[in-house]
Amino acid sequence: MRCLNTLADISVFVLSPKKVCEFVAQTSVFPVRTASSPLPVLDLPSTPVATAPPVVLKEGGTFLVGDASGDITGEHGSGLYERDTRYLSRFILTVNGHRPVVGTSTRPGPAVVSMRASLVRERHNRGAGCIRVHRSAVVNNALHVSLTLRNPSPAARRVRVTLTMAADFRDMFAVRGFYSGKRRGAVQPPEMSERQVRFRYNTLDDLPLWTDVKANHAPLRTALIRVGHHGKTPGVRWTFVLTVPAGGREELSFLVTPGRVAEAAVDQSITASLFTARSLAHQWTDEIAAIETDNAPFNRLLRRSAGDLRALLTPCAAGEVAAAGIPWFVAPFGRDSCITALESLMLTPRFAVGALRALAAHQGREENPSRDEEPGKILHEIRVGELSRAGVVPFSTYYGSVDSTPLFVMLFARTMRWLDADALYDDLLPHVRRALEWCDTWGDADGDGYIEYGRFFAPNGVANQGWKDSHDSLHHPDGSEVLRPVALAEAQAYVYAAKAWLADIVERRGDLLWAAQLRVEAADLAARFERDFWLPDEGCYAYALDGAKRPVRTVVSNVGHLLYCDLMRGDKAAIIAERLLRPDMLSGWGVRTLSSDAARYDPDSYHNGSIWPHDNALIALGMQRAGCAEAATEVASQVIAAGLAQPLNRIPELYAGYARDAGTTAPVPYPVSCSPQAWSAASAFAFVQAMIGLDVDGRTDEISCAPHLPPWLSMVRVRGLRFGRTQADITITRDGTAGYHVAITRADGVHTKYSVAGVPSL
Repeated sequence: MRCLNTLADISVFVLSPKKVCEFVAQTSVFPVRTASSPLPVLDLPSTPVATAPPVVLKEGGTFLVGDASGDITGEHGSGLYERDTRYLSRFILTVNGHRPVVGTSTRPGPAVVSMRASLVRERHNRGAGCIRVHRSAVVNNALHVSLTLRNPSPAARRVRVTLTMAADFRDMFAVRGFYSGKRRGAVQPPEMSERQVRFRYNTLDDLPLWTDVKANHAPLRTALIRVGHHGKTPGVRWTFVLTVPAGGREELSFLVTPGRVAEAAVDQSITASLFTARSLAHQWTDEIAAIETDNAPFNRLLRRSAGDLRALLTPCAAGEVAAAGIPWFVAPFGRDSCITALESLMLTPRFAVGALRALAAHQGREENPSRDEEPGKILHEIRVGELSRAGVVPFSTYYGSVDSTPLFVMLFARTMRWLDADALYDDLLPHVRRALEWCDTWGDADGDGYIEYGRFFAPNGVANQGWKDSHDSLHHPDGSEVLRPVALAEAQAYVYAAKAWLADIVERRGDLLWAAQLRVEAADLAARFERDFWLPDEGCYAYALDGAKRPVRTVVSNVGHLLYCDLMRGDKAAIIAERLLRPDMLSGWGVRTLSSDAARYDPDSYHNGSIWPHDNALIALGMQRAGCAEAATEVASQVIAAGLAQPLNRIPELYAGYARDAGTTAPVPYPVSCSPQAWSAASAFAFVQAMIGLDVDGRTDEISCAPHLPPWLSMVRVRGLRFGRTQADITITRDGTAGYHVAITRADGVHTKYSVAGVPSL
């Protein structure tokens, strides 16, 4: 978990990083190894916290959020959803009047869960043995639930199973509390037959929705009930009485179909759905790079992260993107899609290609203040729910993001370096030109050379349009408000990287004039940024420039993104890395979003002191790119430790920024964070990339490695790394205290070109 290798181990520092390493030593929970000190004991959690996690299943645009038993209670966003609509708000199974308590749970894929419950005794016959309950659920355009009752006793048993169900058809913005108004469509009375219930709803725009629930047995009794807030939602309770033979079993199964899914597209048997889900999981495993280390807990985290990214793949009109997170953000997002793709290139370029094509298809075409649209601008998000379609919220296709557009160009440049794909280049280059034009014109409305937001925005739109988009995330160190419009530091860095990285790509394609122009514009931006944003007394860059062009002097994690974007090197890079490692920023679980010395610091807040793994991943990649590998390893290790402390070895979307101390086993959770979440899942692979110092060139099929592993890793193996027109396998092993051995071969056995910074190679 610590930055332990001496400076002699690695030569990728541009300037002396002594100051950085000193701060690592001062702020680390555990000591930094010197040349004479022994390797410390591994301090990554080997087992997660023993807390039953909720059940989250997803395939395509359909997803389930349930409690630890798989039940849907309607609380905390639980439900069965098709994109932005909750089609099932209550689904609770009881056996003999009790909700079975899960004893063991397995999740063989992102759309499958299998749970074995604790024993359920009949209330008045405790000596007659127990009924064992096995429950499975699969999501595949619909929800399949199977309840198997096993009777080990020598006599037949009668068992009562009750299912309580309801569908409120609420829009996601209403479920998450973003919209609390009364405008909505009309819930209709349920339609019932012997083994089926249909819940019905007419939307504000007069679209009929329905949810069908079918059972393989006819219930003994059917009752209409009222559930939900103030009992306003009509529900149904089915009661089944089954006779389970001695030593035998009986099965109840249910098929829940969201009404906008064609019945022909739904597998009618749970067996067929299980087969499909497992087949998709195997296909995914074959497609992605296999990353394995000599640390078993970390391997579990990597497998979980890869599975979460597979679950979040969501089809959209222009292809597929990684939905930002479950449950609140199962939708295409510009910023999230770009950052997720940048972080996960070494796992698979699929997210990058999908994001680029989808975002290009929805690039802004006109000036439309009602949704913050401007020509060339890349969207913020797309929503398809009732409230968006009816215009109650402005997010049907919404463009309120200042950074999605330069991030799109950055992703294009990085993907072209990774893949060197001619067709993709030709298809997307016109969109890239329009995106850069937005940065230089619409994005810079006052012509000062910086992209800004806040001059105008849509009613009910996003007020803060950087990645820290909560309403209270932007403020001066004393807590006072910031005058609009605002030029965020990291947004300028993204524009710099977009132009500087793109220059290398277009130069290779023969456009030397444009490449030279891009480099001049990038250099001019860097010089102006240094002049206007640098705070010498703080040893840091400003958070932003306010509407009067004054620096916002608040110390925030965003400045770490400047390192990722190559905006500075040498002395300044080391100074920024050192600043982020001070105790007010580095918590022991990662870099905080806001300095603990700031007036608005709150470790439990969304953006004012919490810790975001994707933010830390960009910081770690930036530190490594700037030559501060020791610092990068420290940041990566702290966030990985936080992920390993979670029940499913899942890196959270965010968590509280309290300092880690000797008695702390896990960071304090943020109660309504998404789980899983795309750019947090992808951060695991960004951390690996930072720790092995990986870079590739798809045009020349060259690989570069500058490994700097933490003490809890001695080996990293990457098999099936896809880039350019080839695949490669990489094995990095620690060679005592002398350095590393690096072996890189192509999948076809031919030795590929590679370079290793400062380490011996095989």
